[in-house]
Amino acid sequence: MIRQFTNIVSAGGFSRLGRIHRRIAEHYPSPVVDTLMRDGVVRPTTTPKLLCILTSACTPDAGGHIDLRELHSGVQHAMQLSLDTLFSPSMMAFAANDGRTADEDASAANDRLQEICSPRLHKNLIGFVERQVKASKDWRAVPQPIDHCAIIDAMFEEHDEGDQLTFCIAVTAPFTTLPYEKEPVDAVVDDPIMPASKGFSASAPEPPAADDGDATTSALPDGELQILASFKTNVRENGELDWKIDDMLITGLTKSST
Repeated sequence: MIRQFTNIVSAGGFSRLGRIHRRIAEHYPSPVVDTLMRDGVVRPTTTPKLLCILTSACTPDAGGHIDLRELHSGVQHAMQLSLDTLFSPSMMAFAANDGRTADEDASAANDRLQEICSPRLHKNLIGFVERQVKASKDWRAVPQPIDHCAIIDAMFEEHDEGDQLTFCIAVTAPFTTLPYEKEPVDAVVDDPIMPASKGFSASAPEPPAADDGDATTSALPDGELQILASFKTNVRENGELDWKIDDMLITGLTKSST
């Protein structure tokens, strides 16, 4: 929390800190915060982390404040899209071909990840999928709708390119499993992977259509994914935000024995 206040004062002086406190009082009085916590929108483990979330949400001068409920809805949409894409057969085919394939569905899956992830995370996620493909298991995970998503921390920082906000998210999502057989590697094409497109917003494209056999069913889940992710954006002078998933840690990818 001290670091958060230090960053704010360093970027805009005590006058900016005062403006942030006034915005918190206006937009996030105690009853509003209590409702956000009760609804699971924010779920910090400590009071300092809650204060970091509130001060970060009220940092932008141009936009006034970030609506945490709207942000929560947007990041949950982005996380569902990223999980559905990451564990899809198309993405596994893309990774199996070292990121170079003539398959349109595989290329489209990669493009979806590029749209919502930072370049560094995109590269790491491709590596994650490659490791899953190479693992000696005969099943693949099929993520189901996210059952818990909460903002657990946040940070304001000043960089050479301007102010930067990071919100940390905790997500759990059940998954079922389907049989998986590795397919032959496709012929390599010469075209390079297209660069990442512009940032994520709450109006991101709808999740991809499920592959055959991927439809959500009433079957009991075979496991639960636990994900910690960070969403980062530069704060532009006009108040525009360009959210990207900057980090993602996925655990729990173990098939239940029952």
